Amino acid sequence: MADFGTVFNNEIFEDEYSKSNQIDFFFTKRTTSYIKEVIQKDLTRKDQKFISTNNFIVLNLNFDNVKEEDVILVEIWGDKGYYYQGKISESKGNFPLIALKLKEDSQIFLKLTIKNNDDKPTNYINFINIPKKYQLEEDDTTENNI
Repeated sequence: MADFGTVFNNEIFEDEYSKSNQIDFFFTKRTTSYIKEVIQKDLTRKDQKFISTNNFIVLNLNFDNVKEEDVILVEIWGDKGYYYQGKISESKGNFPLIALKLKEDSQIFLKLTIKNNDDKPTNYINFINIPKKYQLEEDDTTENNI
């Protein structure tokens, strides 16, 4: 049977499983437009403007304990299909921001594992809910609506 003192003790959970307070994130939306030459039905050419809206989540990882020889394993899962698994190694300087292009996912699971030669691996786990306004939306003008 589980020990309820351990289950509900936030300090033990943060120490053993998650350090999510060191992963800061924000959402942003970027709209870009481009002009493409389109052939009309009467075979005349016309420039048409297309608009593309992209939603992003930007992850700011506040790591002070990452050394140059450490390897960071990254796992990112979305509830509707987003998936990434990889590693970051041979880092120098400040740790970079990570920007992910969002689609129809409403939640993202983020797991970072820092492996070094001295200690056991350190896990950073975070579940992020994505607001409805940053999920995939249809553009007003797309290339399919010619």
